[in-house]
Amino acid sequence: MSQSPTILLRASWAFGNIGDIAITPGMLRLIEQHIPGARIILHPANSHEQIQTYIAERFPDVELVGGNVGHLDQPITPDLKRAFEKADLYLHASGPNIAYGHRMYDGPVIHDGWRGYDWASAMRPILHYYVAREMGVPFGGYGLGINFMAPPSELIFKSILNDAAFFYTRETDSLQYAKSCGIEPSIMDFVPDCTFAFDMRDEAGADQLMEQYQLEEGKFLVVILRSSALRFTTEEREARHCYQLRALIKHWIDRTGLPVFLCPETRKDVEPTGRLLHEPLPAKYKQLTRYYDKFWMPCLATSIYQRAHSMLTMDHHSAIMSLSVGTPTLHPRDPMAGRKGQIYNDLDLGDWLFDINHTVTSDIQPALDDLIDEPDRARSRVSKAMTKVNQLQADAMKVVRNVAMGKSVSVNV
Repeated sequence: MSQSPTILLRASWAFGNIGDIAITPGMLRLIEQHIPGARIILHPANSHEQIQTYIAERFPDVELVGGNVGHLDQPITPDLKRAFEKADLYLHASGPNIAYGHRMYDGPVIHDGWRGYDWASAMRPILHYYVAREMGVPFGGYGLGINFMAPPSELIFKSILNDAAFFYTRETDSLQYAKSCGIEPSIMDFVPDCTFAFDMRDEAGADQLMEQYQLEEGKFLVVILRSSALRFTTEEREARHCYQLRALIKHWIDRTGLPVFLCPETRKDVEPTGRLLHEPLPAKYKQLTRYYDKFWMPCLATSIYQRAHSMLTMDHHSAIMSLSVGTPTLHPRDPMAGRKGQIYNDLDLGDWLFDINHTVTSDIQPALDDLIDEPDRARSRVSKAMTKVNQLQADAMKVVRNVAMGKSVSVNV
């Protein structure tokens, strides 16, 4: 086997979410670090030209292949078939939950879409595994979520995932759930989402935003909403979430006299952020609250997160990007978004994770006070968590490298 294996990578999920955009560069960086010289053929799930241009600026040697594994009675696209034939490993990057149906969480049943009872949506993340197995290509998943597998889907998922060369969930909640469903490939563990490895920055753009919004490094709080526009929650629940976030914004300003920067993780949350968080604030708080009313790319977002004092975010991947650059980050989340928030507990940051549906402002406020009162301790905790992330990712990438190079690997390395 060549010392420069060929990896067929499945990634690039969506363009309207900076977390989804950052996943692919994060995975590419991990391969660059741990499998130097590897040839990478990227099969993007989303073909948006701007995403591909964005990736090419940082990783110019990555090859792209389009097409699909079969659609409307047509066989696999020839170019994609040739990519499988060249591959030493088929690798699925962090991201989409493996799920059929959605375990209800104190809310309405979700019947439609990728979290509903829809076979096409449920099968999409793993169809390529079946092709890889048929063509004799080792395959594996790196940092995926397993949300819920309603009967009889667990039989189908188990039948393919048990043949994976390795399978890593992105946190231990998915790992334990997968095991309870009988999923047991020879190597299965968890590894933090590859977005933790995202390293692209836009420092010039951040300089401009800091000046435009009159922000000083280390002297502002970032706040991010996850609204009902994404269909993970109801408008009634959204109203309660926003009430809590506004109360925490006011508490931050009362305690510090420093500004708050409202910004989005998703394109759909740009407008709700202004309407639900910024506009209802009393004048004395609104004048210290800056609302960024545009969608942005993750390189600019991460450069801003790095300059913040702290972050308060309902959205998960901004929490990852913020922690990755050393910024203490509270994560009041709606568990309807899935199991992924468990990573906070896995990284010994569980007291910064909140179920926003079952909290009141006074439950979260002490944690925010701790960030204000003991910033050095908070940053030390983030540093320790990131040391753990880096080690877990290095251990998992050793397995990925060995499989790609045809070497034997140990069980549960």
